[in-house]
Amino acid sequence: MAMTDIITSLRDGTLLVRRGTWLPETVKIEGQLVLGEWNLASRPSHAEFDRELYKAGWQFFYIPPETQAGALGFNLKHALTRALKKLLVKVDATKLNAVQITVVGTKKFLGIHYASISAYLRHVQKSLILAAEKTEQQRLPRAA
Repeated sequence: MAMTDIITSLRDGTLLVRRGTWLPETVKIEGQLVLGEWNLASRPSHAEFDRELYKAGWQFFYIPPETQAGALGFNLKHALTRALKKLLVKVDATKLNAVQITVVGTKKFLGIHYASISAYLRHVQKSLILAAEKTEQQRLPRAA
């Protein structure tokens, strides 16, 4: 799938998971590399992902409030790409390992496109206490 196809396929409920995230062996995600260290998890959905982690005894933290980013562009794909990059920069600063897109909005005025993306920060880990931890479980492969 091309980068532009991935960007335009962003929808409400889309789940992005950081490459290198520890996961239990029973939880598998399918996804494409989106930007930098982030995978677009095409399967399972965020709800299925949460259920699978719960069955394995892991936690999928939900961290409010919503994080938002917006950007202008001369075409829709460019505006969406810039908005997603801005959002992921904010997420990178938190050191959390997942993002759930809640709203993707676009507008056009006088030939200029505006894209806005809202998302909730999420975090996968085994412990009940929110903190970075390392376990001897499956990791998503890192980009080369």
